[in-house]
Amino acid sequence: MVDAVARVSRIVWGTRVLDLNCGAGRYARLLAQRTGAEIVGLDRSLADPPPASGRSRARVRWVLGGCEALPFAPGAFAACTMILVVQDLPDLDRVLREVYRVLAPNGGRLTILTMSQGQVARLPVHLFPGAFALDRPRWPALPALKTRVRLAGFQQVRHHLCTVGAEAVPAERFLRWARTRPLPAYRAMDEETFRERMVKFRDRLMARFPDRVVRWRREHAIVTGIKMRGRD
Repeated sequence: MVDAVARVSRIVWGTRVLDLNCGAGRYARLLAQRTGAEIVGLDRSLADPPPASGRSRARVRWVLGGCEALPFAPGAFAACTMILVVQDLPDLDRVLREVYRVLAPNGGRLTILTMSQGQVARLPVHLFPGAFALDRPRWPALPALKTRVRLAGFQQVRHHLCTVGAEAVPAERFLRWARTRPLPAYRAMDEETFRERMVKFRDRLMARFPDRVVRWRREHAIVTGIKMRGRD
């Protein structure tokens, strides 16, 4: 997944990259390790800098802050990555405008890795009755997302679909995980409704996967855009 992001973003040794909403810093560290780029990971919940090791130690810097008002000068970065975060941004359009501001003119690249609504619908977690209807609004429709990227000022806006692997999990382990209510859609249900639907969920899983191994492909969508000179 990180390799696909690096490839379409043209991230190479020494590229100055902003990784937005980096969380615990996993993808920022991997980008630094795989490419030798200089990564700035930004997240509003960074209490302590995430640990780094090896090649990534000197090539990752952590900044505490929100992405709606980025604490960086205009044109500070050659690239910006947003990896599995757009579904959690309440004001995506404002964030995209800020990203446009801090990217270098005449070639600064935005790369958004997400999942389309169609890809999300194929996940086995959405065999849970009613879960996809609750979860779907969080995830972008690709045409709408590309339009929003264009409206922020980016040109040459394109998308790529990629499969980065496959998963296979014993059904009972998958069900134990589901009972922890890991998804917002699961947590939105009251306890009685959740218990009733867990029974139906188990039946659906066993019908879909009679060998009692839950399988799915790790599919993603990548949306890219370029900041060109004269569009500020």
